[in-house]
Amino acid sequence: MEADISIWQKPGHFYFALTPVESQTLQQFIEGSYLLHAKEQKRPSTYRGYINLYNAQIKARIGGMKLATFRTVDGQRLLDKIASETDLSHSSLTHIKNLLSAIFKFAKRVGAVDANPIADAEIPKGKPNGKTHAYSLTEIETMLKALKGVAHAAVTVAAWTGLSLAELRGLQWGDIEESQLTVRRTYWHQIEGPPKTEARSNAVHLLPVVRDALAEHRKKNPHTVYVFEGPRETPLDLATLGSKHIKTALKGTGVAWHGFHALRRGLATRLLIP
Repeated sequence: MEADISIWQKPGHFYFALTPVESQTLQQFIEGSYLLHAKEQKRPSTYRGYINLYNAQIKARIGGMKLATFRTVDGQRLLDKIASETDLSHSSLTHIKNLLSAIFKFAKRVGAVDANPIADAEIPKGKPNGKTHAYSLTEIETMLKALKGVAHAAVTVAAWTGLSLAELRGLQWGDIEESQLTVRRTYWHQIEGPPKTEARSNAVHLLPVVRDALAEHRKKNPHTVYVFEGPRETPLDLATLGSKHIKTALKGTGVAWHGFHALRRGLATRLLIP
């Protein structure tokens, strides 16, 4: 007996399901349709986040659930179960609900369901969010006194421009003018992509301390394309630079390394202080 094949289509894209929609499980739909759609439409880092979240928290808890008969009460029970069995924060549970909601919105768009049953589900309270760090001006000054070379330049740029790690890695010398830089690309793992949003591609003003640090860094790296370039003429792994070189260099300074995002948070915090 031949399997029925359901085909969901939008311009330029086809999603196939070997199981009829009425008997398809939620797991079959997610893995056979939604994640394929997400891989095409989302940034690689976003798609990888979806995969990790689905595998870690959702996949093992939806076995046997039918897509067509999944109701709000099922979604609520699923979220409550995840909350009771894990130490996830309210923020993490919100991410899970948002992913489930995106899955059912897609299912609705392709005609697999008529409504999004996750929309009215309530997010469990979850555990308190862990405290995140934002570097103070004093901490940054202490760090810069202890750091040399590429680490000093990278921390200076990150601390005073607010660029994300992927934006820092994608920065090229051609993106920098006398008093500003423009984010034209990101570099996540080995994947180059565009800025995350249109606003993120706006020009960023460079303070004198940043211009000086970049000028000194350029003298030492005159033939590179990327501002922070590795030995293979590709962006340097700044995360590893931080976890190894910067973390080691800061020992004994009284300042711990919390990652490049803490520099971004620090700038945002300073800008918000009246």
